[in-house]
Amino acid sequence: MEPSPVVRRRRLAQDLRNLRNDAGLTTQQVADAVGRAQSLVSRWEAGKRTPSHGDVIALAELFGIDRDRRDRLTGLARDARRKGWWETYVDVLPEWHERYLGLEAEASEVNTFEPDVIPGLLQTPDYARALTKATLLRSTPEEIERRVELRLQRQQRLSDTAPLKLWAIAGEASLYKKVGGTGVLKQQLEHLLKTAEWPNITFQVMPLEAGAQPATGGQVTILRYSDAADADVVYLESQHGGVYVEDLEAVSDYALMMEHLRAHAADPATTLELIHKRIGAL
Repeated sequence: MEPSPVVRRRRLAQDLRNLRNDAGLTTQQVADAVGRAQSLVSRWEAGKRTPSHGDVIALAELFGIDRDRRDRLTGLARDARRKGWWETYVDVLPEWHERYLGLEAEASEVNTFEPDVIPGLLQTPDYARALTKATLLRSTPEEIERRVELRLQRQQRLSDTAPLKLWAIAGEASLYKKVGGTGVLKQQLEHLLKTAEWPNITFQVMPLEAGAQPATGGQVTILRYSDAADADVVYLESQHGGVYVEDLEAVSDYALMMEHLRAHAADPATTLELIHKRIGAL
């Protein structure tokens, strides 16, 4: 797994905030000391810009940190300036979604709930193609294919040497919506049966009879990381934008909500029975 520039920029921003707070300085005082605008220092600490190598050295001297920690900061800044694999898809990638792909690229675990469709990381090419065509009405055939390629590229994390751990929950309606037609849906459901055998994938269906559940607002994804320095992130998506939740208390609330969803959904074994039954009816 290659380092993600988005994750490394986020980690660098946290380190810079902590160092400044430990030194008892304001962003204006830091800006004055290193000869930069206060707005730029704020953007460094927000993870919106990456300081240059020279800026990192100046900050290290200001905060009086040792060589090991300085080298760690310069390494983070170097990694943060690299290009992520997803940047080759900027022609079809909404700017608000780029950050998600960068965060997902280095996540160790993804927990996701989709109320109406099969989660993207488990979609077959034909299912993804049909869904993209149906939801992005202004896209050309070429753009749709590029978006399908992008989704398949994301799925490679599931079969890496250090595979992404995925726990996905989908509403029962996803087993019935004939996205792309009967043949495409059947192929998609058969694919779910295969991926259910993978040790890093857990899939559950939320039965319609389960009644009210906490995620009434729609899709929810929680990204978790193996490095304790990287806090969990919650991602909420609509057709026209994404929202990133990083406040610790709010993230904890979403984690609790995900636990409730797991408890109310059909267990993995029962889920497989539901899928087999649905395939038999097609």
